[in-house]
Amino acid sequence: MTLRRGLAVALLLSAVLGARGTAKDLEKPAAEKLSLEKQIEAARELVLGNKRLDALKKLRAIAPGRNGLSDQRVDRAAVEIAHLFLSEKANAQYAVAEATWMTRPKEALEILQTLMAANSPEPAGNILLPVLAARAALRASDCSRATTMTKLANSIWKTPEVFLLGIQAQDCQNEASASAPEIKIPDGEDLTEVAIPVKLVLIRDALRRKDFKTAKAQLAIVEAQAPDNPELWSLRWRAFLDRGDARRYLRLCSELTPKRRERFKLQPDLCLAVESVESELKSGEKSGS
Repeated sequence: MTLRRGLAVALLLSAVLGARGTAKDLEKPAAEKLSLEKQIEAARELVLGNKRLDALKKLRAIAPGRNGLSDQRVDRAAVEIAHLFLSEKANAQYAVAEATWMTRPKEALEILQTLMAANSPEPAGNILLPVLAARAALRASDCSRATTMTKLANSIWKTPEVFLLGIQAQDCQNEASASAPEIKIPDGEDLTEVAIPVKLVLIRDALRRKDFKTAKAQLAIVEAQAPDNPELWSLRWRAFLDRGDARRYLRLCSELTPKRRERFKLQPDLCLAVESVESELKSGEKSGS
């Protein structure tokens, strides 16, 4: 058993065995008003019977909680379930795609597509597969497939990471159109854990619309918070045409190690503009600008 699956199953078993609720509890009359904890543990037990979609459906039904407010315990349980591999073979195939999506995104995408089409219980409700597929598609500039994979991930469970993929896919589709509508963030979205990548998308969108005032204001915020992010300097180059920004972008990209790449895994376009920036710098040097 692989480490990823072994740990996940052990945690899930521990959670289920340590609780008093059972899957049958979910079938009892609503008047009994099961505690939230029992409902969560009952959902976990469903997963042990390869009924992950049923488990997520039950959690989705109780997710709004009291007064329509989301309960973090339900979110944590759902994400835990949606990240669990039920098959060692699927886990191994996913690991290959995870290791190659930045360098060979099309190959990684094909691995994931094949895995998701497999006649097994694994793809159903596993959010890791469409999330990584969406990232690989974005890196391969396959905007349409990225959108499809993001919608699939969103149907499994709504997370900040999936929301980010949604606006990245929208940005990908909008790139060739200056008249495409502005990308906006709905009020109330808690995007703290993906704040910098979201700002980068909004900066690209502002530059596309030639809203340089907004772009420059947001660039200043990102520079203060994440000055070692390569994409910051690529966008500064586009906004200010300062060759120092372009050179810093190229330097940061050249210094990327596997560990540093992992830090920026939420940015599918990481250092994709190296060749174009190098070409623009050379052209500028030849023209003396």
